[in-house]
Amino acid sequence: MLVGKALGPYVIDREIGHGAMGTVYHGFEHKTNKPVALKIVSAGLDSNSAALARFERECEFLKRLRHPNIVR
Repeated sequence: MLVGKALGPYVIDREIGHGAMGTVYHGFEHKTNKPVALKIVSAGLDSNSAALARFERECEFLKRLRHPNIVR
């Protein structure tokens, strides 16, 4: 369980959901207190090159989205 733990500049507040690729957490940036969503890849997928490529494509797509209801 990562709730309450620091992960780099972020502090994990609560779990939002989980699926086949990993778990998504709500958190905040420690210095600015801005909200963030953090997706942590499931154990075992770190050695699956196809799954990692899919995760990276998802990250690139999400970087381009701009909407007031989407956490940057």
